[in-house]
Amino acid sequence: MTRSLASAITSALTDDNLTVCFLVDLDFSSGHIYYTNGGKSIVYGGNTYLAVGGLGGIDTISETSNLEAKGLTLTLSGIDSNHIAIALGENYQGRAAKIYFALLDANHDLVAAALMFTGRMDVMSISLGQTATISLSIEHQMIDANRPKIKRFTYEEQQVRDATDEGLQYVVAIENIDINWGRTDPTGANAGGGGNPNVGGDTAGIMLR
Repeated sequence: MTRSLASAITSALTDDNLTVCFLVDLDFSSGHIYYTNGGKSIVYGGNTYLAVGGLGGIDTISETSNLEAKGLTLTLSGIDSNHIAIALGENYQGRAAKIYFALLDANHDLVAAALMFTGRMDVMSISLGQTATISLSIEHQMIDANRPKIKRFTYEEQQVRDATDEGLQYVVAIENIDINWGRTDPTGANAGGGGNPNVGGDTAGIMLR
């Protein structure tokens, strides 16, 4: 797929003193964690990307002509101990992950950056030794197209969508109700049904379900 580059990047590529790095944005439930493999911390989009001991590697980002979802594996080392605790204790699967391609000048200051990959965190493995290393697989955002969209016509699901909508409150009750129409209800609760009030007793009986 043909892509265009931001004018800031195409202009910067003409400079002889450029350094390339990556910016990684991981959305954990307690908040975003930002990393870069640049020589120092970088501010981009109002967020500070912390320079880590080593952004061990990022798999080659590839695309296919048949729109196949291609994920990648991200390796981080020299991670802050507080961030290790977050990785161990939080539910991260399915949460967003973004990787940016960035250009730095001779002073390692940011020149320009562009979004390179968007996906969802999948499986994380952590190796603890003298330093901690995290290996994180990230699914491409297109993987969502392969997941079934299951929606149910229930009160509970409608409440998740809109807590003020009571329109499906009696769905279950209506589904299970027996209506005796034109026939005496043995329990006496619905004698005569909802028909002509002058007709009762054992007139033609029809049960609607």
